[in-house]
Amino acid sequence: MKKKQGALNNSLFFVPSLTAAYAKLSTEDVEHKKKGVSMSIEHQLNILKGFVREKGWQAPKIFYDDDRTGKNFDRKGFQDMYAEAQQGNINVIVIKDTSRFGRNWVQSSIYFERIEKMGIRFISIQENLDTADPQCPALKSAASRTSIPV
Repeated sequence: MKKKQGALNNSLFFVPSLTAAYAKLSTEDVEHKKKGVSMSIEHQLNILKGFVREKGWQAPKIFYDDDRTGKNFDRKGFQDMYAEAQQGNINVIVIKDTSRFGRNWVQSSIYFERIEKMGIRFISIQENLDTADPQCPALKSAASRTSIPV
């Protein structure tokens, strides 16, 4: 079930029809890598899946970038997730922490704002940030520093 663009899913009790879980291992963290997908990615995905399961939401669609820098958003997993968001196929994006999303705060703020304008709920577990929570100004204030079209 697709959501309508611009219809912000801001209820803390909202049950999403499609949740995206995004994980990233940066090039700086390659010493943690084992054969195949890194242990860090597996660990992040276990945390994300557990969070979604605890909420009672359906299993998330998994997106990840292994051995990619967070200094830009030229990452296949991220771009695939963003394309799904633009098509209205995602209601919520869940990440372990904001450093997994991106390390360039200016570019991150642009994407936070774009995601919010699409009506997508954004959750960062470690920082306890949730755009559905009116007491959570961190992501919204970061995004408000720019005015970027979706």
